[in-house]
Amino acid sequence: MVCFCFERQLREKAEINHGNWSVYNIYAILRFLEFVAGLVVIGIYGQDIHMGGNNGMPEGELYAVIVGVLSSITALVLLFPHIRPSLAFWWDCIVFLLYVVLFGIFGKTYLGRTDPGLGNTMAKDTRLHHAVYLDAAAMILWFCNACYSTIKFWRGYKARKGMPGPSEMGGMGEMGQI
Repeated sequence: MVCFCFERQLREKAEINHGNWSVYNIYAILRFLEFVAGLVVIGIYGQDIHMGGNNGMPEGELYAVIVGVLSSITALVLLFPHIRPSLAFWWDCIVFLLYVVLFGIFGKTYLGRTDPGLGNTMAKDTRLHHAVYLDAAAMILWFCNACYSTIKFWRGYKARKGMPGPSEMGGMGEMGQI
């Protein structure tokens, strides 16, 4: 009984904030994938911080771990339908930009390299070469959610301001007469 009530409440919140249940399911899958990608980014780049030892802390890897932590926490918090995506559109855009910078830092270093190195550095270079593709995938996920939440924000903004939506404007013929 409690489970049924919780599922009904979850469905109602999802329909209020996302329009319908299937849109929320797609949104939740994207958020879950962002959460997992953030954890993998933490694991991959955190390994280099742990192995850094006396050589100092690598700045790029530290930045990657911070981005991974921020994105994982954000994805986990925004996974629940009690938070409207339109309220967090600016944060989705910021996390997307953080991933763009992350991809730029490591893409410049590890993509397009013909000689990956010798010995132990070859394994690290191969691992980070693959990590750059993970960064790109996470960047695309955050871009999709940033677009969705921005669209939800502007639709809500127009509704609050009483501006006509696309269906109320008539069509292409009437817009030419304005």
